[in-house]
Amino acid sequence: MVFATADGARKEKIVLISWCPEAAEIEQRTAHSIIRDPLRNLLDGFQVYVQATDLSDLEYEELVSPAS
Repeated sequence: MVFATADGARKEKIVLISWCPEAAEIEQRTAHSIIRDPLRNLLDGFQVYVQATDLSDLEYEELVSPAS
C-alpha cells in the first residue's frame, strides 16, 4: 500500500488482510480462526496486519491509519 503521511511523506507498506465477513456461517468463522494465526506466522515481510469483517474495514482511511 502506498500512502502519504500527515506531513506529506510518501510511504509504502506491505499489508496482510485477513477477511472473514460477519455474515459467514459459524463453521466458516471457526475454520478461519483456526488457520489465521498459523498462516500469519508463516508469512514474512508484511508490516501491517488488518483483520476485516466488513467492507468498511477495507476503506483507504481505515488501512492507512494503522500503517502510519
